[in-house]
Amino acid sequence: MFKKYCKDCGLPAICHIQTWLDEITGALTPQLRLSRKFESFFDTLLEKTFSSVGLIKMRDDFLPSEIQMRSACFIDAARKRGVKFLAAKGPAGYTNHFCAEINSRKIRFESLPVAGHIGKYDTSFVDCKERTKNHLQKGGFPIAEGKSFWFWKKDWALEYGSGELGFPLVVKPRGGSVARHVTTNIRSKEELRKAVDKAIAYSPAFVVERFMENSFVCRATIVDFDFVAVVQQVPANIVGDGRSTIQELAKRKNSDTRRGEPNKKEFALCKIVIDETTMKLLAEKNYDMRTVPKKNETVYLQKNSFLKLGGDLIEITEGGQLRP
Repeated sequence: MFKKYCKDCGLPAICHIQTWLDEITGALTPQLRLSRKFESFFDTLLEKTFSSVGLIKMRDDFLPSEIQMRSACFIDAARKRGVKFLAAKGPAGYTNHFCAEINSRKIRFESLPVAGHIGKYDTSFVDCKERTKNHLQKGGFPIAEGKSFWFWKKDWALEYGSGELGFPLVVKPRGGSVARHVTTNIRSKEELRKAVDKAIAYSPAFVVERFMENSFVCRATIVDFDFVAVVQQVPANIVGDGRSTIQELAKRKNSDTRRGEPNKKEFALCKIVIDETTMKLLAEKNYDMRTVPKKNETVYLQKNSFLKLGGDLIEITEGGQLRP
């Protein structure tokens, strides 16, 4: 039961219980700002409570492949500096909750520790798409038009999307990241209904917004406001060599050791998914999997740039390097 993975997000299906609880908890206390001392006390209390009833176990023998890649990279670097770590393991495997011990001092965190100088806009603020969109709008930044709904307002969302807003649309969970349970380029009410159901499976709250065609997905990493790195996500594709078929080129690309299955946390890139969308895209060009593309011709095998579908990451940082 616990090993059954969700095809939409690559997580064990039971993890959807946690994503629902996280969204509900965040909604109950959206503006609550606790002191770091109180937060530490509360985190310790939760850890001991869950451990005492057997919901989690704190272990130090976890493997990098059992936790998120960004956490694994941070922990690997910190261990070399003598920091000890425990990870919370639940019924579905390791969660994103950790405890670091530095000179007898314990620091509990989720995914990555938060810097002591963090301002009022912490990660929980950014994780909520509705709050982030409202904040950007107040600052005069362009945003995609849309609204947030709770699951019991599903019918309202369908009428709003298909009527007031109009197609094409995007539906996504209000919280979460890496395009989990996101549907893009929705062009009918039936597609919209399916997209809402998919989002609700992950979160009780979801966003319906206008789909921005011919746009790019870029992700930026900023370290202490001193270094910036930006990558652009590109839909799954192959580049012709003038000799090989599309099927051969896709198989060759999937053999890259840097690509794995979506549920394998140690991989940043995933294998290209060949499905109905692929066949439709190829048919539009009068191609099929046996077609031999011209040399240097790029053939897209997916519409969306999701990494879980085999999308690529291209560095677009100015100068191709980290810049101050």
